[in-house]
Amino acid sequence: SPTMVLKHKGVIPDSTRDLIRDLIALGLKVHQVRVVIEVVADSAGAAVKGNISDRSVGRIALEGLVASELQIAVEGKATDGITISSDGTTHKNVNYDSRHMHFNSLSSSSHSRRSLGIHSAPNHTSKTRLDGWKARIQSVIDTYNASPLADEGPLDTRSFLQKVYGMLTDHAEDQKCLKKLLTEWKTQCDREVRGERAIEQLAPLDLLPILAEEVAAAVESAGGADAWAALTPEEIDTANLEIRRSIIRRLGEDAYGALPEQERQLADLLVHAGCCMHKELNAVKGGNARMMKFWSLAGLQPPVLLMNRDNDAAARAGTSAAAARATEKSCGGAVKLAELAGALFRHKDNKQGQQDVTRYFFEAALGERFTFPDTSNTRYQSYCEAAGELVVHLELYQDFLELVRDKKTTGAFNHMERNIYAGLYDIPTLTELCVLALYGQSVCHPYMRDVRGPQDGLTNHLDMGPLHERLKAHMRRIIADPDILLAPDVSYATASLDGKPWERPAVLVSVCELTPSLPHLRSALVEFFTGALTTWERFTAEFAPGGTIANLSAHHRSLAWMPTTNDENEGALGSWRNAARAAPSISLHQHNARTMYKTNGTSEFVSNSCGPAEQKFFRHRAREIDGSGLERKRRLELAAESERSAKRQNDERQAKHTRKMARREKLAWIQPVLDTSHLTLARTSEFLKEQLAWHREFIDTGPKASKKIPMVKMLTSKELRLAALIAAVNRYNTEP
Repeated sequence: SPTMVLKHKGVIPDSTRDLIRDLIALGLKVHQVRVVIEVVADSAGAAVKGNISDRSVGRIALEGLVASELQIAVEGKATDGITISSDGTTHKNVNYDSRHMHFNSLSSSSHSRRSLGIHSAPNHTSKTRLDGWKARIQSVIDTYNASPLADEGPLDTRSFLQKVYGMLTDHAEDQKCLKKLLTEWKTQCDREVRGERAIEQLAPLDLLPILAEEVAAAVESAGGADAWAALTPEEIDTANLEIRRSIIRRLGEDAYGALPEQERQLADLLVHAGCCMHKELNAVKGGNARMMKFWSLAGLQPPVLLMNRDNDAAARAGTSAAAARATEKSCGGAVKLAELAGALFRHKDNKQGQQDVTRYFFEAALGERFTFPDTSNTRYQSYCEAAGELVVHLELYQDFLELVRDKKTTGAFNHMERNIYAGLYDIPTLTELCVLALYGQSVCHPYMRDVRGPQDGLTNHLDMGPLHERLKAHMRRIIADPDILLAPDVSYATASLDGKPWERPAVLVSVCELTPSLPHLRSALVEFFTGALTTWERFTAEFAPGGTIANLSAHHRSLAWMPTTNDENEGALGSWRNAARAAPSISLHQHNARTMYKTNGTSEFVSNSCGPAEQKFFRHRAREIDGSGLERKRRLELAAESERSAKRQNDERQAKHTRKMARREKLAWIQPVLDTSHLTLARTSEFLKEQLAWHREFIDTGPKASKKIPMVKMLTSKELRLAALIAAVNRYNTEP
């Protein structure tokens, strides 16, 4: 019978190493690889000769990480344009970032996704995230330059960065700051590369005048010729290095300025776009926030409060202040009800909630099992879907809760069940559920169908401007005429954003049946759509006429192609959390080796582009990584950063306290004027500010948010400051 040799003279052949990496990428654990090989070989009638240790399998998996980094470098070198994307999360109180690149080829119109893995970070500041990008790109460049492929010429991080034309993230302010920092870094690299090329092409005699000017400037900056002469050799070397950098920057700027306008635009191109799923998520939040305010502003009975156990107890038995605070901190409405329903019917902890009992009940009632929308994990669109589900099967959910209650020995609901049951009978809450369900059918689902496109993963985010304009126009029509959605003969041709059949027609039927019992459905719908539209306006500003994206040429759009959503990073982070739960001791680089090898299609790259020399390099590099103690260094660095952060916070608190005590001591010497007849506009602004500060410090001593005297910076004129001071003195003289 044929024999599969796992080792030849003590060395695992390259073909076997490729097989092991492929098996690991499929999800096999290290100790399962040998067993699977034997089972498959036996089924094929082959024998297996030799043995492979778990340690060897782990190292071979690490070779996949090296191969993936080399692949990214090779493809990045050959591509026409690069776009980057990232996202972050926390796991067990540690920050993690996922990063991806897309390589955009103009000749083949292809857009290849490449994962750079998951990496921990000491914090989520913009600077730290930029440092993370620098480290990841540098790691890729270092891998290439250490490989046999570098014989063709080394790679430079700066020339790699020159091809980065786009960036996809969420809409947080720190991401906007990151884009600014990334732009500055790219600009610096671009000018350095151009400056170095200019120096190489410049004749020595032409360089001398520039050198003389920069040296003179450096001598003057040092304090003159005498100060320059007093510099140490190390300081001279540092100064000379800075002179060289100044010359490079100067020549780089000159070279950039001499470019045609179109080439300058390409050199400066770095488009920042926000994930479409985040746009949709925030629009729902904006609409719901406005709808929640609608009830009190209209003088109507709001949705029933769905208090937690503690707030409910405080509201029932506490003091008036405690009851008021409990009521203030509680909320109700459709979103809260959907959240509670998700926690009961599909809790993210499979040991809590009704879980399969719910599914079995509905299988008996409807003839099929289904799972409640995943609001317990706050999945996108889950609240609109949950609202639609509760509306469609309202009576069944009411019956199911009664069944849950009646099965108990006590025959009573627990607190969460009672809240859900109350919400399902509350007219304002049902009104909000119907609004959410209608928005989901008319906007959310059609929007995502267009965002995903007929070819999911190939739609260019930069081409989404017309879709968002159409979406906002559609919402304005519904605000002006709610009957587009509420009429008994509602049609998807006019009420759905894309004019295609409803995602779930039963939602429209159920809402129509409930409408006669919901007197404020029309008004609530208008308020929700108005709030959502306002949010859409804010989150689609990137597509504004005359903006960066709107002015892009077709060529630039192709170079800066990026996906419409940030799903790849969201999914990678979710996969990491699952992997960390399943294998708590797995190192980050082992996890990245598996996921990058699979996601990036590195197996094909190794087969087509790597020979024995590259395979040997993979082995060497993997052994270096395995013996470097990389994972321990990562953990120790996180621990050290925690200590540094604690020290910074303590120092800042101490400095703040010192400043506060010094200010308080200074104010204590001020003699307050408590006779309003002496307070006139003849007084100086400085006097008025000091008097107001005295009252805020010693008299108006409540929390900053509830102080009766506004902050001085809010009083922008002398008249306002005088009026505030007179009011403060009157309170001082009249209030006990």
